[in-house]
Amino acid sequence: MKDSEPKRKKNPKYTYTVFYNRIYDAFMAQKPNGSEWAVFMYTYRETVGYQGRTIDFKSVNVAHMTGHDPRTVDKAYKALHDANIIESTRTKNRRPSQLQHE
Repeated sequence: MKDSEPKRKKNPKYTYTVFYNRIYDAFMAQKPNGSEWAVFMYTYRETVGYQGRTIDFKSVNVAHMTGHDPRTVDKAYKALHDANIIESTRTKNRRPSQLQHE
């Protein structure tokens, strides 16, 4: 952008989350399927994208946001959890999730 051009105002409706190449490379080395990719990206966006907070992972909500069946979301979540990509802290009725930070 040239100095003479007016600066554009940021529109709060259009935000983004930085996705680092090293995270992408490490994740893609796992050869995820489409549902694992969708669940990972949803979890990444909801945790890292919002200053590293935890989320209440509900299969129905994630299914709605990703377009996958809740059972498919559960299988993808389990695969990501078993591969130590997503960690969870289970409580009585909830399953908060957060990405594993190295």
